[in-house]
Amino acid sequence: MKDLVFYSKYAKSIMDSLNIPYVDCDIKVSYRMTRTWGYCHLDGYTHKYDITISHRLLKDEVDDDALMNTLIHEYLHTCPKCMNHGKLWKHYAEMINSKYHYHIKTRTSSAEKGIVDERKPKYVIECPHCHKQSYYYRKSSVVTAALNNRRLTCGTCGYSGNDFPVEHMLNI
Repeated sequence: MKDLVFYSKYAKSIMDSLNIPYVDCDIKVSYRMTRTWGYCHLDGYTHKYDITISHRLLKDEVDDDALMNTLIHEYLHTCPKCMNHGKLWKHYAEMINSKYHYHIKTRTSSAEKGIVDERKPKYVIECPHCHKQSYYYRKSSVVTAALNNRRLTCGTCGYSGNDFPVEHMLNI
């Protein structure tokens, strides 16, 4: 497991070197985060920030840059007027990217971080026309519509109908 304290100090030293005004805050590790890499929270009552990082980033086989990108991304949210991904947040991210060659962006996939996605889909919907398969990890409105034989449209071939089969992946 990576030393989160060490990487946190390193992320803050990068921001210090560029005079980016961040807030030093607590960092927690979540073993439940599966759809996000990190999260910055501002408590409206105490006006304190805290950052939560997915445990997947702390595994030894994960590249150090994957963790650093996420830590810096979340620290940027603690900057004044940066609780969103607006112009100022993007400006700070670009400052860091250009000087330190990180790839801090608003969104990052597992593949970009070099991490194998451990999640398994629960539902597979297949287009009856082009046979394109779409994978779903929860019972979304699309899955519910397909299960209830409501009209869906394939994003690949444009076929529209109410005959999209759903495979429920119970044994994966």
